[in-house]
Parts: sequence; C-alpha cells; structure tokens
Amino acid sequence: MKILYVGYRDPLHSACGGYDKIAAYPHSRYLNSKNLPFGFIPIGKRGCRLNLICMDAAGRMQKNHYDIIHYFYGDMVLKHPLPKKKNAKFVATIHLNANLLTEKQFDVLKTFDGVVCLSTEQARYLKEKGLNAVYIPHGFDKITYSEHSKTFVDSGFDCKKINIFYSGMNYRDFDTFCSIASFVSNNPNIIFHALGQSLENKEKLVSYKNVVVYKRLSDDDYYSLLNLCDYSFLPLLFATANNSLFEAQGIGVTSIIPNIDGITDYADVKNNFLYDNIEQLKEFFLTITKKEKNTELVEYSSRFSWNAIYEQLEKFYCSLLGEFK
Repeated sequence: MKILYVGYRDPLHSACGGYDKIAAYPHSRYLNSKNLPFGFIPIGKRGCRLNLICMDAAGRMQKNHYDIIHYFYGDMVLKHPLPKKKNAKFVATIHLNANLLTEKQFDVLKTFDGVVCLSTEQARYLKEKGLNAVYIPHGFDKITYSEHSKTFVDSGFDCKKINIFYSGMNYRDFDTFCSIASFVSNNPNIIFHALGQSLENKEKLVSYKNVVVYKRLSDDDYYSLLNLCDYSFLPLLFATANNSLFEAQGIGVTSIIPNIDGITDYADVKNNFLYDNIEQLKEFFLTITKKEKNTELVEYSSRFSWNAIYEQLEKFYCSLLGEFK
C-alpha cells in the first residue's frame, strides 16, 4: 500500500503534538506544503489561499502514483470536487466543526472516498450526511522536556498556592474563564496562568489581579510551567482532539473541562473534573484544593500513541481498497 500524505505543520503545536506525525507512517511519503510554491505563506495568514491551492493541486496530480492520498488538514482544501475517475482513494481528516461546513464544502467532501473524524459525534453527524466517515482519534507523543521549573519559582511562582493553567484560544469559552477568574478574585490562594492569548485577551486579563499573563514560551518552559500547576482549566464551546488536554494528561495534571462531546472521547473521566454548567463549576472552585500529579492520567494518555493510531488508519485504508487487515 503506497500512501501520500498532504499537509503542513501548524507552528503553534509543540514538538509532541501536530497531526503531521502521521507522515511517519510506514511506506508513505509526505508532501509538505512548505516545499511547494507559495508554501512560505503561513496557513491562517493573508494570502494563504495560494498555499492551499498549490497543496490541493499537488495532491491531486499524484492520483496515479499512490493507493491512498490523505489530506491531513482536509478542512483547508474543500474548495473543488475531486475528479470522478481517479486511481487513488482520497481521504480527508476533518479537525474543525463539521456542523459549520457550507453546502458547497459538503458537495466537495462527498467526492472523497473516506473522511476521518476526530470525535465520535462528528463521525455520526457526517455519516448522517451520507459520507463514509469514521472516528479515528488524534495521536500524541509521550512528553519529554527539560525541566525549567526553578526559573519560574525564582521569578515569583508560588508553589504553595493553587495554580491553574489556562492556554489557547481555539473554541475556548473565554467568557466562562473570565467569569470564574472574577468569581474567585477574592481568594488570594488561587492563581491562573494564561498562555497563548490574543492581544485583545491579554489587555483584558491584565486587569485581573489573580491572572498572570505570559508571552509565548518554549516547549521546555511551557511544560515546566504546566508541571508546576495543580490543574489545567479548559473551558470549551466545541471539541474534537485538544492539545491542551493531551498535554495535561501526559504530565499527570488534572483538567477542569466541560462534559461535552469530543472531550469525553479523549478525557479520563475518572481522574479529571467534568462540569455540566457554570453553577457546578463555581461550586468546584469554592472547595478547590491543591492537587498532586496523577500517574493514572499519564498511563491513560498512552492509549493515544501514534502507533495505536497507525493501526486504526491502516484498517480504514484497507477497507477503502477492498483489502482486509
């Protein structure tokens, strides 16, 4: 089975994360958009459409040379239908909220032979739309990093307080985060550590006396800070795979997360705290205490190793080709 992966690496992902890890699949080739014309334009920046068009076209041109052509950020190339006559089987992985796809995007997606979804709810939704969709989890490498905790402690990090990690912006419920930060603002023992925020968010958060705002950190500093914290607070409006959850579980930090589809596909429901509404969340913060690292979380996170994901992908590829694994 000859496989071509088409995609790019998101620069916001740590070395342990990123869907481009599947490019290490045996007997495969990786067509990285950065090596194509206009690949110097980062995805998400002005002009990136040229990058995406070249990435899409380059994959299509290989249809006679591979058995499987897999766009691992399929959300980004749903612009033009695939040709009806094609030798390879085309696969797209959908990361974003499929409920927000346009009818035109659905028409394009229907020309793909298979769609990999990163949550059971998303796979169910796309199957109802008549697509050959399957849930195969996102993977995450075992976390390794150089410990820099002393740097933060020397800079004023107080390990005696209840320290809560908050990172990222994608599908984040920022209003809920601000509500909770305000709700516990009179408790001097609770400190939030906010990373990966927009300038607008930072300007708002600096007004909270119990929130410390950070610039972008190296992987070593990021994981060192997370390791110092008692909890990771991850209020979300929508979820499939979430790197912040992977990171916390990989280090053994308990996450405070909403009980929604997409979270429960990845979260250890026994060892994390899942809330159903803001009132329940407030009650939790009224009685919150310091938390030790949980080795069960680390063990649980190992089920998302890329080796396990490869096996599931291979079975799906074989089903598309009419083979058995």
